[in-house]
Amino acid sequence: MIQVNTDITAPIATSHPREEEIDEFEISVPSPPELMKRRAKKHVGFIIGGTVVVLVLILAVFAPVIAPSDPYDQTLTNRLLPPIWHEKGSWSHPFGTDALGRDYFSRVIFGARISLMIGFFAAAVSAVVGSALGMVGGYFGGKTDAVVMYLINVKLALPGLLVALSL
Repeated sequence: MIQVNTDITAPIATSHPREEEIDEFEISVPSPPELMKRRAKKHVGFIIGGTVVVLVLILAVFAPVIAPSDPYDQTLTNRLLPPIWHEKGSWSHPFGTDALGRDYFSRVIFGARISLMIGFFAAAVSAVVGSALGMVGGYFGGKTDAVVMYLINVKLALPGLLVALSL
């Protein structure tokens, strides 16, 4: 019979002998937000587009404070005033006025407010409906999942403009 010695006689190493050298070569991986910031700084179009979106959001949120006049106020003495980039334009009506004397700038920023509310509401409703359909299809599976997927594929196959024109 062969006997195997299981006694450990060598000391257990607690660290690598060249650990100090290894620490010098650590690789740092940027976090996703840092990576996004780096990429955003390189793309001028992203910076310009983001600035425009933020500006429109600020104008829409603070429309009652920023608007020079009520968007529905009709002043016939201010009819058809030109915008500021024309010779006779004034800062009292930056985008000019229409045939009824209503300020275009006020109407644009109040209109942006309404448009953004409609967009956010549509996104919220579609997220709720899509999540509900996904949960129903995932929970029941089988034929229910197939029917839900078929309906979603039919909806995605039709262009939105075609559906809107057919109604």
